[in-house]
Amino acid sequence: ETNSFSFPFSPSVVCGRLKDNILFFYLNYILLTAVVFTLTLVTVLLTPQTLITIVALAIGWLLMIRKTADGPIDVKCLSISRKEGSAFMMVVSGIVLFFLLKSIFWVSLGSASFLALVHAWTRDASTHISEDTAAGSLNPGEEFA
Repeated sequence: ETNSFSFPFSPSVVCGRLKDNILFFYLNYILLTAVVFTLTLVTVLLTPQTLITIVALAIGWLLMIRKTADGPIDVKCLSISRKEGSAFMMVVSGIVLFFLLKSIFWVSLGSASFLALVHAWTRDASTHISEDTAAGSLNPGEEFA
């Protein structure tokens, strides 16, 4: 039995292995990214600033939904429907969450990318790839015709 993990240093072997493993394990790498992002998000959500901001957004959404339940609301000379209020709250929520979570996104994406690249560099999946090709399944990265 051969070892599935090794550390090649030849550029041709490394490039070929990275390409094959990324195409073969891409769903695993996407799942890894989602798990790392979720764990990072849960960790950061436990800070008071983040909790207060999310509660404020939730209160804003509840107020908008309740105020527009019976029809449009009038604010000075404007009439705001539920659809317009929802669009406004979506924009506000998106901007607030972007600035609140942008560092989390880059940290988790960087960490997951690093782990995926280390796995793709060290994992020799050539036997699995050749078995799948021989069994008649799609080649890694090939689209349905």
